[in-house]
Amino acid sequence: MKRQIIFLLILFSTCSIAFAQGNQSYAFQKLYLYTFMKYIEWPNAEVNEKFTIGFVGYSGLYPHLEKMAEEKEIRGKAIELKKISSVEEAQQCQLLYVPSGQADLPNYIEALKGSPVLIVSDLEGAAEEGAGFSFLMVDGKLKFDINTTTIEASQLSIKDALKKFAVNTY
Repeated sequence: MKRQIIFLLILFSTCSIAFAQGNQSYAFQKLYLYTFMKYIEWPNAEVNEKFTIGFVGYSGLYPHLEKMAEEKEIRGKAIELKKISSVEEAQQCQLLYVPSGQADLPNYIEALKGSPVLIVSDLEGAAEEGAGFSFLMVDGKLKFDINTTTIEASQLSIKDALKKFAVNTY
């Protein structure tokens, strides 16, 4: 009995640490996304009433983005968070977040090529494959790669200050 209690204590503390690190990672991803939105210019941004973030599937980041949408604005516009299930819906967004568990990331990259939609993923290497940004861990810290070619081909303009912080630029 004593061994079982010790085992459960160890198990729960390990899960708590992993959960806390996961939540911290999502909090940093949220901050990065907010920064990306501030340092990138979209064509005809003044026409849109809201800044729309599309989200494919689900990850632990979603609740963090919901909170951000309630509390923040981008260039004076409310942030709207939409769950996306098709390319047609994604075309209505300014930013599309595709979590690493989504097998259809390449389809979104191909279908939205040239459209003013910034694709971001937590799949390491996604920027190299055509997403605008992808998150990666470097020495236990969340960082990002950037694909300036994709971003510029998408009619988006990115400020140089943001480029300096990328681990890799494609």
